[in-house]
Formats: sequence, C-alpha cells, structure tokens
Amino acid sequence: MKGNLVGILFFGVFAAAGVGIFVFQGLPSITNTLDARSWNQARAELLSHELKSYRGDDSTTYKAIGKYRYQYNGQDYTSDRLGWSSGSDNIGSYQQDLHRELSRIASRGGEFMVWVDPDDPSSAVFDRNLRWGMLLFSGMFLLIFGGIGFGGIYAMIKYRNAGEKLAGVSDDTPWLAYQEWKDPVRLSNSKAGTTFMLYFALFWNVISLAGFFAAAQAIMKGEYAALLVLIFPAIGIGLLYYWYRLKKSYDLTGPMPFTMDPYPGSIGGQFGGHIDLKIPVRQQPKSTEVRLQCLRKYRSGKETRNKVLWQRRMIPAISSTGSGLRASFCFDLNDTGLKPSDPPLDIPRVHWELNFVVQLADGTKIERSYDDLPVFDTGAASSIQNPEAHIMTSSAMTSAHEVLVGSVLDLQPSGGGFSLHYPAYQQWSGLLMGAIGLIFVIAGLAIPDLIFNILFPLIGGITMLAGLAWFGGGLSVRLGPEGITANRSLFGIRLKKQFVPSYSFQEFKERQSHSTTSGKITKQYYALFAHGRQGEIAMVAKNLNGLEEVDAAKERLLQIIQP
Repeated sequence: MKGNLVGILFFGVFAAAGVGIFVFQGLPSITNTLDARSWNQARAELLSHELKSYRGDDSTTYKAIGKYRYQYNGQDYTSDRLGWSSGSDNIGSYQQDLHRELSRIASRGGEFMVWVDPDDPSSAVFDRNLRWGMLLFSGMFLLIFGGIGFGGIYAMIKYRNAGEKLAGVSDDTPWLAYQEWKDPVRLSNSKAGTTFMLYFALFWNVISLAGFFAAAQAIMKGEYAALLVLIFPAIGIGLLYYWYRLKKSYDLTGPMPFTMDPYPGSIGGQFGGHIDLKIPVRQQPKSTEVRLQCLRKYRSGKETRNKVLWQRRMIPAISSTGSGLRASFCFDLNDTGLKPSDPPLDIPRVHWELNFVVQLADGTKIERSYDDLPVFDTGAASSIQNPEAHIMTSSAMTSAHEVLVGSVLDLQPSGGGFSLHYPAYQQWSGLLMGAIGLIFVIAGLAIPDLIFNILFPLIGGITMLAGLAWFGGGLSVRLGPEGITANRSLFGIRLKKQFVPSYSFQEFKERQSHSTTSGKITKQYYALFAHGRQGEIAMVAKNLNGLEEVDAAKERLLQIIQP
C-alpha cells in the first residue's frame, strides 16, 4: 500500500502541474479577456519601456516592460501592466512584438490608448487581447501532464492491492499466491476503460469550454488566430465519441467473462476456455479470432515495452447458451522454450494475454483483452474436446489452415519451378519510420547542446536508415530443381545472391522481423529462411503475420521442394 501512496503522490505532481499551469496561466487570460470587453478606453502617456532578456541553461526568455500614466474621470493613475502575462517567456514573438509597438509609440510622441476597468480605475491594461499561443501552451500542459497525472492516479487507486503476494500459499501452486489469479473467470478491462474515458472526456470538455467561448468571440471580431484554440474542444468531441463507441460495444456484449480451462493455463499441456457474449443467438458473428501471446514486458528508459516471445491464433467454435453466444477454443502449449507467468505487475516480467476479436454481420467490430493470465508448467489438459478446438482435428480450423497454406505465399509457376516476389516500396511504415528518424537528426543538429548534437543524430540516423531499408527492400525467390535462389535488392540495386542447392537443403527456420501494436493487440511478423547442411542461407519469405502463417508457409514450401 505504501508503494501505491508514493505512486499517487508521484502522479499527483503531474496532475497538479498540468491543472496548475492552465489555471494560473490559461484560465485567467480567458476570464480577464472576457471581463475587459466592457472596459473603457483612456488616453495614456508612455513614461518608459525596455525589453529584458533572461538567459537560462538552454533557452532565453523575454519580457517587455513599460510604464505609463493615464487619466480617468479626472484622476491621474500610473500602471506597468501591458498584457495579461506577468512573467517572461519565449512563446512565439509576443514580447518582442509588444516592445516594438511601444518603441513605435515612443517615436511618435508617446501617446496611446489603454483599457481601464470602470469599476476599478487603478486597473488598466495596454493589450486586452487573449494570447492564443499562451493558451495553447497551457492547454498542452493540461493535456499531457494532466492526462498522465490523472490516468496514473486512477490506476494507482484501481490497482492499489495489485501484485501483493498472499500469505500461506504453497510454492507448488503459485497461481493462488496473488489475488489477480485466484479466480479462473477473468473479465476484460472494457468496463473500467469505458468509465475512465467518460470521466476524462467530461473533464476535458469542461476545461476547454471557456476557451471555446473566448475563441468564438475573437473569431467574430476577425481574430482568426483563435481558430487554433478550437483544436481543444474538437479533441473533446472526439473523446466523447470514442467513449460512446466503447459504451455501445460494452452494452452490446456485456462483461464477456473468460473462463479458463484448464486453470491455470498449462505449459506442456493446453490453454483453453470459453468467452460468453451477451449477443443474441440469431446474430451470428461474421468472423472471430482469438490470439494468445506470451510477452516480455520491460522498461526502456521511462517507457514500458513489449517483446513477443510466442504467439498463436485460431478461430474459436461458436455455440449458443441460454443467454447468448459462447466462443470456445484450446491452444496446445507444447512448443519448446515457453515460459511461465511472472508475478503480476512486476517489471520486467513474462506476461500472458489473450485477445478476442469478433466482427458482426452489420460491420460492428468488438475487441477484448484479458491480461496477466496465469500460465504454469502443470501439463494439464483442457476439458474442451473436439470439434471445438485443436487445429488438426477441428473442421473449422482445419479448413482455415488449408486455405492459409494455399494463400499465404503468392507462388507463381516459372520455368519448371515456382517464383515468389516481394516488390519494393510497399511498406509505407518504413517510409514513416525513415521520416521520424530524419526529424530526430534535424532536431539534434538544431538543439544547441553537445549531447543532443551527438545522441539525436545517431539514434535518428539509425532509425532513418532502417526505415528506408525496410521501405526500399525487395525480394525475388525461385524454387526449382536446382534449389532455392533468393535475390534481394535495395532501391533497385541488386545485393549478394543467396543460394541453397537442393541436395544441401535441411530445413526452414523463422526469425522475428518486426511487430506492430494496435490498441491491446500486438502482431509479430516473421521472415522465413532456408538453411543448407553446409551453412547456406537464403531468405524465402517475409512479412508473415504470426506463427500460423509461418507454419502454413513452411508446409506449402515443403510441398514444392519435397513432393
């Protein structure tokens, strides 16, 4: 519990920073601007002005300073308030522009107009307009720091007892040592995620509402820079729409409990169970998929990342129950090197999770994830029997596997054999990766700091080259009586040919190439290589999505070279 209190205090600092900067910088500028719409003008005389600069470790801030005298209702007053911002900053060129305007006034005699509060004539201001750059700056602090802070506090409270080991549990049954694992029935995080999104969307829209009204008034007066502020209420509308989609999905399916069978999942045995959906029996899904994956969660700097250690997917069997539909499935966990679950929330840790995707006939897509599932080396079997599961015996899975074997590789007959082509310039993610790397290089060279000058260009250069190689890489493969020939190219330039003669061929082996993450679903991609007995290696396939496509590609290629 002590760790959770420390976490709440830690994230509370972020939340306070985000809200505080907006409340003390952004919000007052809005209210002051609205109040000043009813102020009166008075003629003033400029007494002095200057532009001060304050140099820090890595930046310089500016502050325009001016003092003026004005008369209102027969009384003389002096003031040094030029705008709503009281400190120095380097947000845009506002301070420099303000100083240039005061210099222009001084060159013309020093007379100008100021805005005076009729209820408090000692309160006056030269520029009563809203600084949209400052409002955007404070709004971004609210978005980033406030989002991190309140999200972290929510997680600390929700999972305040998570990961605490229970007393009196035998080492022979580690899955009973943690509260998260004591029940074989697991719920997805959809309800909690929906509730959090509602609160966050409401919070965001309440905060951005004042900015919306101020921006609307400014736009009507021709201050079109205020259009930038409308980004925040637009984001708020998007958040509400996203919450509506989450709520609609949850209302349609209910909590979707996943009952593990066996419990826990068993290395050397099976991982299976069924997921219950509150969908009417008459509304049969158009497609379904379950994806079981073993991940290693680790920290890289301040970021938590996932590395896919093992991943399988299959089509579950759909049956009807008294209250809706049930998806049943069973995975065989007999591959070598599988690792049991580490304690929940540990970093780094081995982490098992299940992703379930169902698409209804009307196009509605439902995705659910079940995290931190207990998987241990028990050798237990599932009570789910054929034909509900098992890829080799289930008619549905067998049919899907046969289709996959025939379609996973685009093999074309060629000269007594087959050819396979992966043209260059197809992986647009590589081009995006290259652009991101280039941005890092430019940013590193532009920042006046030696460490950034070295580190950013190095990281960015490697990222840029890797992305461009991914985007511009092509592959042509021939499988014939002579063996397997692979011709790789980079932006049309032929690289060294790879060849595995037929008499030397030994096996196909896969290698992890890259992964993509969308929501809670991580997809691991593989490249496939032919290995010869004398050390020859040739790439024969790439961009294979998951081990199912790897197995199907191996089977199809073996049908060709070992008929």
